[in-house]
Amino acid sequence: MLAISAVLVIWAIAATPDTKIPAEAPVIGYNLYWGYLLLGVAVVAAIVSAVVGLITSPKGIKSAIISVVAIAAIVIVAVVVASGHDYQIPDVQNNSFFERGETVITDTSILITYVAMGIAIITAIYSAISDSLK
Repeated sequence: MLAISAVLVIWAIAATPDTKIPAEAPVIGYNLYWGYLLLGVAVVAAIVSAVVGLITSPKGIKSAIISVVAIAAIVIVAVVVASGHDYQIPDVQNNSFFERGETVITDTSILITYVAMGIAIITAIYSAISDSLK
């Protein structure tokens, strides 16, 4: 899969020597489809490995359930907060604005990214401090 990714990236670079890439260029489509495939494989691999881990070590079920509930809570709160915002994101290509649903999805994604980054930073700091105190 890494070799296919490398070939597609090299093809994308070689096929588009200038900075303007038309949206209908086949190289872009193939790279997007490959990215979607890799994302799907990553999601399936993560779910399968989590299920196998829970089957082989059932004592981790409690933490897995807590993690799933925490992630669901973060997503639900982000959707509620994003739904309350009254943003209009410009659609420059069509000289208009994106629909409300697309705006809520975008805002939700941004909020979830901020929360995930904050949790990652707090976890890294906590880990460094707890390791130095041991």
